[in-house]
Amino acid sequence: MNALESSGTLTILPQKVMDGTNLGIRAVEALGKPLLVFGLEDASDFLAAEERFVTWLRDHDILILNINGPRESSVPGVYAKSKDLFAHIFAAALRSA
Repeated sequence: MNALESSGTLTILPQKVMDGTNLGIRAVEALGKPLLVFGLEDASDFLAAEERFVTWLRDHDILILNINGPRESSVPGVYAKSKDLFAHIFAAALRSA
């Protein structure tokens, strides 16, 4: 399982949480690993998301990141919103490194 081998997990949640995403969250919690959850509404406030993500990475010394969330087929539009969010938060992480 990806959560087992990672340093922490970033989870993307739509308004309605999917069973597979819930399973991923429960696995991370059971392993006692760091978990950061972004709702899809966070995808519109990039500056706040960037700060939150970079702080979380630094505070938990995340070296291997697991990403958890629903499939596009289950939540239409999640891919595009997640892609935009990832572009911003990963760029911010690189700038702060």
